[in-house]
Amino acid sequence: HSRFYTPPSSVMGSSIGSQGAKNSSIFPKAGCCGARGTSHNLCQNEFLNMYLDQLEDKDREFDSAYLYREEIRRSAASAELASHQYIILFQRTEVSCVPERSEKPCVPQKVRRVLRLDWGREGLAFLELDSRLADDMRVCSKVFHSPLKPAELRQQLAEVQQKSWDPAEWNSHHFCYWLIGQTPGKEYDYR
Repeated sequence: HSRFYTPPSSVMGSSIGSQGAKNSSIFPKAGCCGARGTSHNLCQNEFLNMYLDQLEDKDREFDSAYLYREEIRRSAASAELASHQYIILFQRTEVSCVPERSEKPCVPQKVRRVLRLDWGREGLAFLELDSRLADDMRVCSKVFHSPLKPAELRQQLAEVQQKSWDPAEWNSHHFCYWLIGQTPGKEYDYR
């Protein structure tokens, strides 16, 4: 069940693990940046663009961003390899109508919504969550001086749409730190 946009069922099904955060909607993980050889195709996620357009149409705005580092362990030739993936979350607060009981009308309440962006070999993926990730994974955060409009986030993403994933030059670390640095705000470091 998606909150704003429901893509055709043929593209649904892949999702990002949420490390304890409750998934409120699942969007496709669209591969656009990995393993594309010498091609110079644009790297973008059209479903993310449509989602940001819908948020813009509903006058939603992001008030802060959170950067996380997820540890990934894999085995390769009997040796355990540790690596990590950086994840960026954009948070917004909106009013939602929550029913107290079935016979009574809804009671408006402020709720937090979080847009998760992942950059990796498979491309740019996104997911909307009801909560942030685990605190022990958080690296830094930023409270924006002025709210970030979805159209502004889309423009920021357009600036890097021609970059391809590279483990040394443009990986999740580079992407997330670049993106969190694009909007002025008060920064907080946790590690």
